[in-house]
Amino acid sequence: MTNQNPITIVSIATDQSGQPLPDLNSIVSTLGSGVNQFNWLLHRLDALGPNAESLCGRVELAGDDGLWLSTEQLFEETAGITQTIEGELLGFPNSIDRSSIGYDERFWLRLPTSRAQLAIVAIDGMEFDILSKDNRLISNLRNKWHVTDQSITDYFPALTPVS
Repeated sequence: MTNQNPITIVSIATDQSGQPLPDLNSIVSTLGSGVNQFNWLLHRLDALGPNAESLCGRVELAGDDGLWLSTEQLFEETAGITQTIEGELLGFPNSIDRSSIGYDERFWLRLPTSRAQLAIVAIDGMEFDILSKDNRLISNLRNKWHVTDQSITDYFPALTPVS
């Protein structure tokens, strides 16, 4: 299988310097105005801060179907989150009818074959992995934080990296 849709993957992690991990809201806003074109599907969210319990509860109730939010709703709902422990967010173009998105497209591990354009994965409260089919979104992150490039084959072994 060759990679028809190049995916750029970067990580933002806590480091020895004590630089705190940015919050989810800051990461989404740093991605730039391109995120305004997305509807977001949230899975497995565990977070701390005002309103975090309510949002996490709604994501849990949604189960495998996930909780859908517009970008505006995502900003409102995550404004008080101070730390994201775990979570998976997929950004789908808002031109796609949500009801047409099949079960197999609803998880970040399916990003290469999904119509989703972006995934943000929070890991252990220590790292965010951002996977994007649009390099412009990743460039915005590079301009604000120290990011570490990741190999696509570490995440999707069947894909061939594009040189």
